[in-house]
Amino acid sequence: MPDHKIHLDVRSTAGSWQHPFDRSETAQTVLNEGIRHFHLQGPGGYILTAQDGTDLPLSKSLAELPLSDGSVVLIKAAQPQDGWLAPR
Repeated sequence: MPDHKIHLDVRSTAGSWQHPFDRSETAQTVLNEGIRHFHLQGPGGYILTAQDGTDLPLSKSLAELPLSDGSVVLIKAAQPQDGWLAPR
């Protein structure tokens, strides 16, 4: 019987989290679960990318994306939030 799970290494600035997801789940589910796991919040929302920086379409299932067991995905702020202040 084939394994219907894919184990992903979800990373953000808050840390790293390994979790098995159903291959039928969408990238949006991974993003939502990661945001919840890391207690992320802030303006502008978040995006999910592959380790190479490619944005992952949130409506696609994990089976449709170029991910394999053990892949790293990154949760990033949709807009930079580096705290930089303009000089006075």
